[in-house]
Amino acid sequence: MIALLLFLINFSQKGIDDQPIIYDGISDIYASEFVFISTQLGIYTFDRNSETWGRITEATGLPDNQADIIGLDEGILWVATPGGLASADVRINDWQTYKLPGVIEGLSFDEEYVWVGGDFGIKRFNKYVETWEDVAEFKVNHMFSEKNYIWFATDSGVLRYNREFEKIEKLPAAPQYHYSHIVNTPGRIWFISQDHFVSYRKDIEDWSIYNALKITDYSNLNDSLFVVSEGKVYLYEPKADNWIPFRDIEGLHNVNGIFVTGKNILFATNKGLLIYNWVRRDRKFYNRSNGLEIDSLVDVYQETKFIFVVSRYDIEFLDTETAMWLVEKIKPGAVKREKIFYLDEAGAHSRLVKDTDIKLQGRAYYSETRTISASLTTRSDYENVNLKLIGLHSSKRLFSLYYDDTDK
Repeated sequence: MIALLLFLINFSQKGIDDQPIIYDGISDIYASEFVFISTQLGIYTFDRNSETWGRITEATGLPDNQADIIGLDEGILWVATPGGLASADVRINDWQTYKLPGVIEGLSFDEEYVWVGGDFGIKRFNKYVETWEDVAEFKVNHMFSEKNYIWFATDSGVLRYNREFEKIEKLPAAPQYHYSHIVNTPGRIWFISQDHFVSYRKDIEDWSIYNALKITDYSNLNDSLFVVSEGKVYLYEPKADNWIPFRDIEGLHNVNGIFVTGKNILFATNKGLLIYNWVRRDRKFYNRSNGLEIDSLVDVYQETKFIFVVSRYDIEFLDTETAMWLVEKIKPGAVKREKIFYLDEAGAHSRLVKDTDIKLQGRAYYSETRTISASLTTRSDYENVNLKLIGLHSSKRLFSLYYDDTDK
């Protein structure tokens, strides 16, 4: 799965079936050095500055090694997994987890909120007071945020949230199908159902219906949309307003992943990597005979210096300046151990006592002011402590201690 929405500041990316998510943080100024690649054993992170790899797993803070959605919001990495939602500053990995009452299918961001949708409805997390709010109860299969609206793909059609008027709007003109995914290009929003592709033109607010393809992967160049379906590649050509088989390369079969740049189309296939320069009409092929360790590839991504290809067993990356292939193996990481100290929405926790969760809640505040006038220095300070220490034993027995000096 490739990054389609690079012109947005805050965006998320949802995987399709078993395809890995390849998410480039280039558009987030606080995480621009990172590329994130999801695998069955956690998220691999590539640092462009140091050209080194890291990994995010259950052992480091994720609820589950499988990432269903990855998003970035001003340097905060959000990951939706089957076990719940988690977030962390990408530079310090201070993971916090959020248990939601169902399967998470959509994740979006704006200046004030993190929006989450799923079979439980729609919730939003206020980033400033760090509390959850219920927005709606209808099931959401995917969501996408742009400008004044948040769009929702549902079982019965398309809905959107109007930020200006703070309400959810029905769209009578939108075809009423069961939609599973949303794909955005500069001029269109595509809503994907099992039998139909539905396109919404942003400039004239018009809807069009096309026959569906079973999508494995997709990429776009402006409003031209490339789709991998059952090993073959199809193209939506906006000028002709139709879907056609991609025929520039004869005998192109067994394609699993695709990525399109301004001059290249990269195909991850069962037999290796094909790079097609559609400007010069020439091609380059890589397999085990000229650099790859594994021929059978599932996805591909290209950034300024590196080309990344993903297989079931490793991530290989080509340094285009040196023409050398390097390899990062996908292998089991450290075993998750129960944390002695951790932080979540409820406060700071400790497990120093067996079978007992010790939790510290509240706030402690101290300030000091000094005023210098001539040779005289005056000092004033203020402190406020309101803390609660709670111990919950596995038998459900509870003890608590309080300290409150707010009336001093």
